[in-house]
Amino acid sequence: MRADEFGHRLELLLRGREMSKLGFARTLQARREPRELNGEPALRKVDRSALYAFLQGRDFPPVDTLAEMAEILDVRLGWLAEGEEPMERDVPGAPPPIWVIDGHRGAWKRPSVPKRLEARMAFDEVFFPRSGGYKEAEPIVQTIFGDLLSRRLRRRRKRGDRGPAYPLYRAETARGLYLKCFLDVIDELPIGTAFSSPRFTSAFLSRVPGWVEDERV
Repeated sequence: MRADEFGHRLELLLRGREMSKLGFARTLQARREPRELNGEPALRKVDRSALYAFLQGRDFPPVDTLAEMAEILDVRLGWLAEGEEPMERDVPGAPPPIWVIDGHRGAWKRPSVPKRLEARMAFDEVFFPRSGGYKEAEPIVQTIFGDLLSRRLRRRRKRGDRGPAYPLYRAETARGLYLKCFLDVIDELPIGTAFSSPRFTSAFLSRVPGWVEDERV
């Protein structure tokens, strides 16, 4: 564990969540009494000076304090402590979540924390509420869909489109691709077929070669 890297991640998170240092310290302090009432080990006191020591890389919190910090900031403990992907608490470790797919060539590079939070917000507002079935689909379907989205964004980048740099644009692009890859497939299956069913997965996979060709750069 490197205290300076932890402090940098904490700083970026506070900025990205638009949470003041004083407000964060007070929220953390407010969790001490309930823990003690529940018979849990006492939480280390984190006043303003202690928080600045963390942010400046001069100190590192104990695990129980770190866990409380991660819960308040809604990130994985492993990410906050070590930078271990993923950052988000509600996504699996691999592949990268759909909101950070941006169509760049080469190996995936993690975006900055503020950009990542902005991208998640865009997908929460534009893509997920209007794309029923995506979250229920099998992991292989979601993985391939992410690859197709990356191919589409990459193709647009190559022709000079600057849109893929913006999260809202990527969310809208994902929504358009969803109509093609999810709704077109489900419409051809018997009424009542679930997106999570093997039947949908099989039909989806059968269409992949054609979709890849469509997105060829």
